[in-house]
Amino acid sequence: MASAYNASAVMVCAGLVVVLVPAGMVIRQLLYAQAIPGLRDARTMEPPELLLGADERYHLFLSHVWGTGQDQCAVIKRQLQLLLPRIIVFLDVDDLKDIGDLEAYVKATSVMLFFLSRNYFQSRNCLREINATLEQEKPLVLVHEQQEDKGGGPLDMLKAECHSDEMRAKIFEGRIPITWHRISHYQRLTLTLISTEMLRHGPRYGSDEQGLKLILPGAVNVSELVLSKPIVLWCSTGNTGSAEIAQELLTAMARGGAALQVVDSQPDTQALQADGVSACMLLYLNKGTWVEHGDALEKDVRAARAAGLKLILVHENDSSKGGCDFGAFFATTPQELINQGLYSDIAIALHTPPHRAVSLALVAQAVGAIKARTNLGEASVSGLQKALSKAKLRRPGSSKRELKTQSSAASQSNMVEVVASSSQGNQGEESSTPV
Repeated sequence: MASAYNASAVMVCAGLVVVLVPAGMVIRQLLYAQAIPGLRDARTMEPPELLLGADERYHLFLSHVWGTGQDQCAVIKRQLQLLLPRIIVFLDVDDLKDIGDLEAYVKATSVMLFFLSRNYFQSRNCLREINATLEQEKPLVLVHEQQEDKGGGPLDMLKAECHSDEMRAKIFEGRIPITWHRISHYQRLTLTLISTEMLRHGPRYGSDEQGLKLILPGAVNVSELVLSKPIVLWCSTGNTGSAEIAQELLTAMARGGAALQVVDSQPDTQALQADGVSACMLLYLNKGTWVEHGDALEKDVRAARAAGLKLILVHENDSSKGGCDFGAFFATTPQELINQGLYSDIAIALHTPPHRAVSLALVAQAVGAIKARTNLGEASVSGLQKALSKAKLRRPGSSKRELKTQSSAASQSNMVEVVASSSQGNQGEESSTPV
């Protein structure tokens, strides 16, 4: 009797697990989907129209090589379906029924996407998709995997894998590949750029003379960020390039950076606090950091840490500006600073445009900027600037030295306004989505 009861109980529990686990997964997916707002047409604030041409079944075809691009393309499809719920995306693992019909699938697609990763141009099936795209003159979007450890590499290297000069010219001339990113802030911009290019080539917006511009509700442009209180940003003279990054930040923030003043010597934190002004230090990391003027920089970093100043670490990723792998700094940074946790806070990656706007937004948020609810008025700007001028910006025991940091009235970029999460936080290079 007892054994029969126990068996019944086990069966009931097993049945509940079978029912509740899938239900929980569905609920989780629904909650996750609701947390991600959809893209909107900036002119109407309505979702963009997704139309298909005659005999077309797919809005976008994700052409990729399995070995180095399959996981990334799965993420692209999943995220696009969240941002554009009505989109129909062809992905071979989901939609391919017969490998012999590849050319027919291309024909049934509105816009092609080539995911450029290592060995893409060596794949027989990818070459079939490329040739079908070119022969059928399909609109084309290029996405570039830049991380070598994820199957990518420098764009020139991936281009060189295409041995046909004619094919290479048809693919790349007149097109700028969109860089694939894993960190959510940057990935949102990548996905928005993909969506924009796809829609601009589609039947609905292809002839739109005004130009489609997509926005993501809840996202914020760096020029919309403001400082609600005065901030002094110390850029050490031993940290080559840091002052230029500070000026780049001021220009990007425009009027929102009116409360930010950049100095090249250690500020008197006690005097500043008495005047209601905060201070922090910018540490700019590129291949020259710790190599050029290393002793002076080490001295200033130690002084900043001793004074309790917040250090904002920014890591240059643009090779033309001295960008390098973060691991290189463990060979050049004074070991004692490493042991004391200098790199315990994740550095903010400074990427190439258009993703650099995301980087600058994250730097602004790390300094203390927030999204403005209303435009910053003249009275607010004047008040913040007066507070800064009142503050005693001097190095303890020495004379005052300041950098001239008047923010220029930068015109707002035409780039899609998906640059950063409105939530506060220093989101760095290691915090990312899985793929």
